[in-house]
Amino acid sequence: MIAVTVEDDATPLVRIFAAKFSTALHHSDYAALVGRTVGVFALKSSKDFSAITVTVERQSIHITSGVKPNCKIVIHLDFNNPEGKPKIEGLLRHPRYAIAVGKLLEFPEIHWADALKRLWEQYKHYPGMPAGITAKSLTEDRQLSVGNMDSPLYVEGESKMLAEAFSGGAPFVQLLADGKLKGNYDYQHIVVLSDVTLQLMLGAQA
Repeated sequence: MIAVTVEDDATPLVRIFAAKFSTALHHSDYAALVGRTVGVFALKSSKDFSAITVTVERQSIHITSGVKPNCKIVIHLDFNNPEGKPKIEGLLRHPRYAIAVGKLLEFPEIHWADALKRLWEQYKHYPGMPAGITAKSLTEDRQLSVGNMDSPLYVEGESKMLAEAFSGGAPFVQLLADGKLKGNYDYQHIVVLSDVTLQLMLGAQA
């Protein structure tokens, strides 16, 4: 198993990407990419001073804050806009490595239903969690319920947004505030789910 490690007192950004890599490495096809991406690269925000350096070895990925001087490439991007076009520093010197890193950063998508089941199994006993959750995908016109169905929290949205919510891609309350999710719920439960999804985002364990 490929190990993902971080520096001491890791920043939230470092922990977020460590969680992304750790989750993606459960996919055997993704894990195979690591051996083809051995080297050092950095991701640097185009909006502020946030940056991380990723050191890839055959059996490990180590993430630290900042941009280390031994990086082959530095990818400048907006962390809040994954659809934006990045600028790649060092592309002409290391074109093949840049392509390999690009593939490594295409993290496998998790299906919203699988994400909901995983979240429930991990956090169903978390203090303040709702007794049950019903989620409906407007994309698939399908719903799934977990837990007690007497009075579950209900949430609906596009499949991609539900997957984001239940896998820790974004805090629950942010998706609601942005109108990307809607539903019927108690404020207390949203606070708890936001805490849970933030923990998932940072790679914490229940």
